[in-house]
Amino acid sequence: MSFVHKLSFLLILIYISTSLIADNGIKRKRAPRWGSEPIINEYGDPMVAAVIQGNVKAGRERLYMFSAYYVYEETPTECYLGIPEAGDLPLAKRIGWVKKEYLLLNPEALRTRFKIFRKAIVFDNKHENRIPVFNAPDNDAEEMGKTPMFTFFYIYKVVGDYYLIGLSPNVDLEYCNDEILGWIHKKTCREWNTRQAVGHERTSRWQRIQQEKVDKNGLVKIFVNEDAAKNYELDGVVNEELESTVWRYNMPRYPLLQSKSQENKRLFQVAFLGGDKGSELQEVISRIKEKREMLSKVDIMFLVDASSRQNSRRQIQRAISKSIAKIKKQDGPRDKAVDLKVGLIYFSDFSELQTYRYQRGKIFQPQVVRLHSMTDNIKRFERRFKTPHFYGQKEERKSLFYAIDVAMNKRARWREGSSRHIIVLGYSGNHAADSTSKKNVSKLEEKDIVEALKLHDAELHGIQLPHNIEANPNHNSFVEQIAAINGQVGRGGIFPAWNYSEGDIQNNLEELLGVVFNGIKEQIRVRQQIIGDLEHGLDVEQISRRYKDKWEKFNERKQKDLFRLYIKAKAPGTLLKVSPTVHYHSVPTMNKMFIEKEDISLEDFKKGGVYYDKGWTWEYNPQTNIRQMQVYLLMNKMELSRLLGFLSALLQELEQASRPEQYLEIWKTLLKTTLGIDSVPASEPLDSLMKQHTGLPFMNGLLSYTLDDFVEKARDPGFRKDLLRNLSANTNYLYDVLSAKEKERIKDGNGNLKTQGRKRWWKERENELEYAWIEIELFP
Repeated sequence: MSFVHKLSFLLILIYISTSLIADNGIKRKRAPRWGSEPIINEYGDPMVAAVIQGNVKAGRERLYMFSAYYVYEETPTECYLGIPEAGDLPLAKRIGWVKKEYLLLNPEALRTRFKIFRKAIVFDNKHENRIPVFNAPDNDAEEMGKTPMFTFFYIYKVVGDYYLIGLSPNVDLEYCNDEILGWIHKKTCREWNTRQAVGHERTSRWQRIQQEKVDKNGLVKIFVNEDAAKNYELDGVVNEELESTVWRYNMPRYPLLQSKSQENKRLFQVAFLGGDKGSELQEVISRIKEKREMLSKVDIMFLVDASSRQNSRRQIQRAISKSIAKIKKQDGPRDKAVDLKVGLIYFSDFSELQTYRYQRGKIFQPQVVRLHSMTDNIKRFERRFKTPHFYGQKEERKSLFYAIDVAMNKRARWREGSSRHIIVLGYSGNHAADSTSKKNVSKLEEKDIVEALKLHDAELHGIQLPHNIEANPNHNSFVEQIAAINGQVGRGGIFPAWNYSEGDIQNNLEELLGVVFNGIKEQIRVRQQIIGDLEHGLDVEQISRRYKDKWEKFNERKQKDLFRLYIKAKAPGTLLKVSPTVHYHSVPTMNKMFIEKEDISLEDFKKGGVYYDKGWTWEYNPQTNIRQMQVYLLMNKMELSRLLGFLSALLQELEQASRPEQYLEIWKTLLKTTLGIDSVPASEPLDSLMKQHTGLPFMNGLLSYTLDDFVEKARDPGFRKDLLRNLSANTNYLYDVLSAKEKERIKDGNGNLKTQGRKRWWKERENELEYAWIEIELFP
């Protein structure tokens, strides 16, 4: 065979092999070109991959765990990772091909075939023997830390004998280390893949307490094993209800592991919080959840020097209004909605010609400090800028400390648990500590303001309005005093005068407030994460390690932003004793302050031991026949809204149908249009079919028929009447639950019945969805 024939034969073989590869759907690996756009995922967003194992390499480059990259090419087993231009998407730096088993590509945890998130519980997870978390699914992997003591985990990936676990069901892949903890071995945990959990029955609590006083058999008991529960062996009790414990709406329920029937009564195996302080801890967790949610409430009090002229005030008002609009706006998925209220104080000074009967804590001179309390009505807030006349001289010292003190008065109407900030816009500082001036009526000193700021957990920012700094040395006192106060408090900001011209106030102030407000929002986000970690039982040292580097980098970035503004806009040739500075509490300090403020005993968690344990308990107390345990489903508002949409449409169509034969078409149409189910298998019960496709709960047999059986049963008028009545009752009650209009009648500690609104919904960590525990009987 000649060389030409051999070459032709070789080319034909190459062509055939490449055709076979293409026919089998195998994509050839090819590095993307410079400037290529990343792959767009099913949601229309650029595809992101997070590295979820240590010691991963792409070519010669080592990829650090939890680092994130855009995906520019993919095959069934690998992704080509890259880094785009700053602020853009086209490929600027190639990373290389990485196996998908080393990457997290889906921002959601894994789900079961019934669309329920897969979860894992670690048992006997005492502080001293917590389960190690590794940086890879490997026996020789590096230990990264320990599991939190009292929480369940969402499973994001399964590789061999290991689970990749996280604290939330959803994660931002670019910042996945906020939620993803690492890898744990399967043998150290057990999966819990239902929505069902149990808690103490609320309506019989008073009855149980009274029964306990009679024969010590009223309060709920959890037994060590099934036999001990069946025989009601008191020696086998491992956990008992406390009379003082009230199961609140957001307290963790006990995951239901299995249910058995015994003499027409149900016996539950549950995962409960064990240890010496298990019951008390549930209330602590509930309180921590509430405090975390409260942080999204932001209260800002603006203090404005009354000696500012009308033109200056107009510019200040416009700058503040524009900045408020920006802080309320959500920029991107990580930027959370802010519940904002703002207040206003005009301050000047006392007169030397009058005698004052000053008493701290009482607002007695509106001419000196005029307080407008917090409001969420921004238009009303803007009108308040036009109300008072200007008063005083820029060059004179003012009653600045009196104004800051009044800002923390209860009449300012700060909200409980809110993130509190005081922003002072002034020219000159407070009277000196040794001042003998008759104007120094309050006699307040720096230490008094420091104590008040710490007590009210408020952050102080001082922004000096423009003036000729060489005209009067009193102006330096403003920045010096506020810088000294913030230094002692440990947080806050100071920005000295930046320009001679008052005509530039609006633009410069707007830019500066943008830096301040951005810092406020980032602080809230980090504090919520820290509190969320405490809520799940992470060790305080581990929490500090998780956020320390990131928080320090943020502080450095904010400091650079301030200097950039200062260099850009400061008065030429101006020399100031104090540079623009911003302070934020460190992560350990934020941790310590919250723990002390909420009176949380970390020693109770460690020495007493709080952890998940397994045990058995009765739905109805076999000694008294009082119902003591309630089965709940964990639902979010989006899921419940979707279920209600389907039930409402079904109810409306069934009520309007004149013949049972119409039910067949009604079902097929609704299943397709509302739930996306195209075909209905003849042997599949309707509730099972819907659960498999949507994960929505159909728990009580109302729709446990095949489509043909349902149509046949609908020929019975009694069946139709009962079905419509039950569907209507379920739908109406669940609507009240969703819209928070639910009422309940319960007995108080004295046994008196009272009617009150029922609170159910709370938020989990970074997730914007609201969750609730809903009684299983309320579902169809």
